[in-house]
Amino acid sequence: MLRHWSAGREVPAHINSDLALSDQELIFCNGGSQSIVGLDLRSFAKFRLIDERPSLAAQMGRPREVLNQIFESFARGNVFSNSQHFLGALKVSRFSLLDSVYACQLSADQCLLLTANRGLNHITVYGYPSGEIRLRATMPELQKYHSWLSPTSDPGLGFHHGFLLG
Repeated sequence: MLRHWSAGREVPAHINSDLALSDQELIFCNGGSQSIVGLDLRSFAKFRLIDERPSLAAQMGRPREVLNQIFESFARGNVFSNSQHFLGALKVSRFSLLDSVYACQLSADQCLLLTANRGLNHITVYGYPSGEIRLRATMPELQKYHSWLSPTSDPGLGFHHGFLLG
């Protein structure tokens, strides 16, 4: 390792997943904090954020996903003896109750950045380096393809990593 970057705990860059490398930036998704960070390769001193945190209305519009996220959190630990972990996770997620962006890939010509958001179950195509949304495609619910799934279960496809072909 020749260089490293660290940021204060208030910077929403927790729990990194996929990363991509452009000529100017190291780009990485932060599933915990619901953001995409572009870190300046030359200096490692400047960074920029694309915020993927869902609004309260977006969260309330996905009750199955929110309830499943809460259930899975409680299933992993005792809330009474581990309340500090639950509160810490809420702070890291910036009080979102949905899972977040995990997959990111940069097109070969470095004009498009593609991300996949597990909690909102969509793929976003950003213009690169501008960060403007060019296309947001909502994915179908899993129940459409698997009739054995409960109608109350999380309908999301469960993106974790991405690979761009072509």
